[in-house]
Amino acid sequence: MEYYYEIDVIKRMISIYYSDIPFDKDNFILTESQAIPISFNDMIYLIEDYSYKSYQQEIKELSDMMTQNISYGKKQNLKVSEQYKLLCIKYQTNILARICLDILYSTYETNRNELLHPNFKKPIKELVSDPYKKAEGEISSSYKNIEASMKQLMLISENNFTNIFNSHKLEFKGVQVDIDNRRMAVLYPLTESFTEFNHLFINNIDISALKVYTCRHCQKRFFEDKDTAYCPAAECQEAKKKEAEKLKKANRQNSPYNKAIDEFNHYCHELSYELKEKKVDEETVGVFKEKCAPYQNDVKMEISTYKDSLKPLPLEIETYIKEQKRYVKKIYDDILVQLGLKCKRGRPRKK
Repeated sequence: MEYYYEIDVIKRMISIYYSDIPFDKDNFILTESQAIPISFNDMIYLIEDYSYKSYQQEIKELSDMMTQNISYGKKQNLKVSEQYKLLCIKYQTNILARICLDILYSTYETNRNELLHPNFKKPIKELVSDPYKKAEGEISSSYKNIEASMKQLMLISENNFTNIFNSHKLEFKGVQVDIDNRRMAVLYPLTESFTEFNHLFINNIDISALKVYTCRHCQKRFFEDKDTAYCPAAECQEAKKKEAEKLKKANRQNSPYNKAIDEFNHYCHELSYELKEKKVDEETVGVFKEKCAPYQNDVKMEISTYKDSLKPLPLEIETYIKEQKRYVKKIYDDILVQLGLKCKRGRPRKK
């Protein structure tokens, strides 16, 4: 299995294509169905998953098994193929680990086939005295390349994808291919290691001015081009919304302007609640609320004058609010008198 990739900085997405057709074939065409889309944020997870789990040790054990059994020659070595298939199943959720596994197994199969079907037409200078040693060496070299590339990728991750390379002057050997006969794309092969991928990926991170943040809710790391405390996950965005509402409420409670408005509104609500407690019908309670509304609006408008200019509230405002409360209380008392729930005292006070 051959793997190729393209990096879309705008979408912050890596598409990894897989195919049995090598680049040197004519009319090389891939389809979107052959692509495995991975977001930049998923890449962080895959690298961490590879670091924490036993992938590295198991790939090393498979490599050792291959070098020990390459000399079986024409005998089918079921242990290698069975272990490879088992690991394929285990690695199915981590495409990075799966590619490492496939690169190694492809090297093994290629060398095994050369041992089974030697090419005697090769020039003398290309022939080796011990083809089995040569095969063992190529398998060992393939594993070392994989190991070095993954260690480099993990180092990049540990350094929050900052530029740790001295230069990005590598020659990226991309090939232009047709995707679904709809668009042309430049793909890069993942045939030996992740070295070029590592350089190209971090180069694109630099160009995009992306930085790594840790989500306050799920604690996962993620890429973003602006300072933010929450990752794009739906549950984390919901947590962000709740936190914003909580902060807004706290700011409201601590604001002297909002506090004065809320206290007056609370006073009006308390009187309407008392009417309900006295078994006053809903229609009358509604009339009381309607009559209170203009006073509530007046208090809000009066305080807004100071809020907009950020001026401190003067003592006159406290006197003004007390006066508005008396008017509201007068409306409340008049309703009780009309319903025979309270004796009339004094003449009504005008606003």
